[in-house]
Amino acid sequence: MGGGCRERVLVVATPGAPARGGPCTDVYLLRLGGLEGLREALSRSRPSRVLVVADPSRPEAAVYAAAAVKALGHGKVEVEASYPGLGDRIVEAADRVVEKLDGSPLREETLLRLAAEASASLESRWEALAEALYTGRLAPIASMATLITVLFAVFSVSTGFPLDFVLAGLGFPRAAELVAGLAPSNLIASLFDEARIIVEALLPGALGSVAAAVVNGVGVVASLAPVVALTVLAVAALQDSGLMARLALGLRPLTAPLGLPSQALYPLLVATGCNVPAIMTAERLGDGKLLNAVALAAPLVPCSARLAVIAAFSFALFSNPLLQAVAAASVYAVSIILAATVAGAAYRIQGGREPPRLAIDLPPLRRPRLSPVLDAAIDAVKEFSAKIAGPIVAAAALIWLATSPEAPEATRLLGEAVAGVVAPIFTLIGIEGWPAQVLALAAIAGAAAKEIVLEAIAVQAGTPHPWEAVAALGLNQAQAYAALLFYTLYAPCIATAAAILGATRSPKLLAASYALSIAVAVAAMTLAYKLAEVIGVA
Repeated sequence: MGGGCRERVLVVATPGAPARGGPCTDVYLLRLGGLEGLREALSRSRPSRVLVVADPSRPEAAVYAAAAVKALGHGKVEVEASYPGLGDRIVEAADRVVEKLDGSPLREETLLRLAAEASASLESRWEALAEALYTGRLAPIASMATLITVLFAVFSVSTGFPLDFVLAGLGFPRAAELVAGLAPSNLIASLFDEARIIVEALLPGALGSVAAAVVNGVGVVASLAPVVALTVLAVAALQDSGLMARLALGLRPLTAPLGLPSQALYPLLVATGCNVPAIMTAERLGDGKLLNAVALAAPLVPCSARLAVIAAFSFALFSNPLLQAVAAASVYAVSIILAATVAGAAYRIQGGREPPRLAIDLPPLRRPRLSPVLDAAIDAVKEFSAKIAGPIVAAAALIWLATSPEAPEATRLLGEAVAGVVAPIFTLIGIEGWPAQVLALAAIAGAAAKEIVLEAIAVQAGTPHPWEAVAALGLNQAQAYAALLFYTLYAPCIATAAAILGATRSPKLLAASYALSIAVAVAAMTLAYKLAEVIGVA
């Protein structure tokens, strides 16, 4: 025993449990049936305290170890387990084993049998609650509520949305502004906006415009980093805790009709906040077919950036708040149904199948381990920066040069020429001339980031208010609603496109994602307008 130690600790690590030592600490790796080895470790270490480290999936090993230490005459035993209350319950079970031994000779076979009997009732209260919630009749509701709660927290912390939206709706506008203003993504975006202004002031002319475009692109990447990190952090925590497998099991009734594995719902729900971490989440689930399906479907899911577009068009469409809400909700519903349908079809076409219920492995529940969860988040940000940042910066710079009113005239004229090619799409819903040109240029700008759609319309309409800008186009309700469906569904933004290419390493799949989303957007826009004509709204 080393000098200067007030307390000598013997750590007994049961099979499957982590072993860690330290100053004044000895470690013994227990093997079931190794009673003599444990006796020798106690004799050699002469500890003042014994710490048994338990693996929740094998509680009988921890009961065996704690009971053996007590029976060998060392009364001060503690048990460390990875979820609340289990350690104390193991100590209680070990006490019952010692009571049954009642001073009789300590035999290996007897100790193993009594430990197995005592551990039969050791299911954690937390684990029992989780099993009841996620494998019983309430499983679909509990699983969906859990995912929505996790995502609400992740996106509220990283972007302020949807907490700021909820607070504003409840009549707390200042609190909503504070939440949005303090969100890391918004703070980073604001810093880069200021940096862009400074760069343009210091570097006049074409050089300043190009430099500002690059700064804008870097800002897009930097503002997405907190979203990616926190989303992957949440996924890693759910997986490491054993909860993700139970959520997947609980969601089977919702995904089975679509032909999708239960895990598909998580990245598709993540996409409602941001499509980029949705792609990265699908990649981490380890199913290549599911990744491809999500890569095709996620761009159809309305992200938080598209909420501003949906809100502005809804305000321009109707003056009645109820009708505004119905318009916005219907766009969300149509988009999510289309995304789920596309994901299911893409997964089945690849030959993907949901595993049988009995084939789903349910790992033991435990507290998420900090180190692997943080490592997963850090690795995701590194991967995001390495594989996605470059394409985002380049594409954002090019689109800014083509559409921004602050860009050089030559590049803006090129953007307007491209818009002239896109504009005929809107003739399908009866929009021609200047309004069609404005909508086309906004579509090109929105390829960089969806919220830029409103900025592009507002600049060309000559008003700072998004809903006034939409109203200035002179669209009827059917045309405005159809155009809104188009903007909600068409083409992944450059960040999502870079994420798809980085995760799948398939330019063909990226091209398919663009082609599919544009085709779906045009079809939905046209169908909505024709339906409005039939019922006499157009």
